[in-house]
Amino acid sequence: MIPTILTKAEYNALPKSLTGKRRTERPGVKSIMLPAEFVGAGLGKESALQAACVAWFRIQHPKLLLFSSLNGVKLQGGGREWKRLEREGALSGVADLFLSCGSGDLNGLYIEMKTKRGRQSAAQISFEQKALAGGFGYAMPRSKDEFIRVVEGYLETGNY
Repeated sequence: MIPTILTKAEYNALPKSLTGKRRTERPGVKSIMLPAEFVGAGLGKESALQAACVAWFRIQHPKLLLFSSLNGVKLQGGGREWKRLEREGALSGVADLFLSCGSGDLNGLYIEMKTKRGRQSAAQISFEQKALAGGFGYAMPRSKDEFIRVVEGYLETGNY
């Protein structure tokens, strides 16, 4: 299992529901290495990666708005529940995260988190094309380091 590296502050920023552990101060600890399976019972590698990236973002850019879509969440009502959500505006293929601030010539940045082996679905590819045509950025980082490069580049220049 590839570990997810979090600083102590990033780990402490994660909701307790993700880590399942009580936070305790550990003097001298500057970073914590968490295996992906530890970052929340039942979360896959992509979810653990996304949680680590969001934790980093919340610490580095507390005044900016980054939020996730709920695509990929298991619905209790199954297809019937999805149909209701579609009527309310849910779209299949929406990116995992949206950075809601313009930069350069772009209106915002959609971020689709993928592991090294992850692939976009047809709905995700269609959403990407519509987002780019609408003046938004779209990135698909495959690691926390790549996520950081994408976000910092986007915020500094609008390029990522």
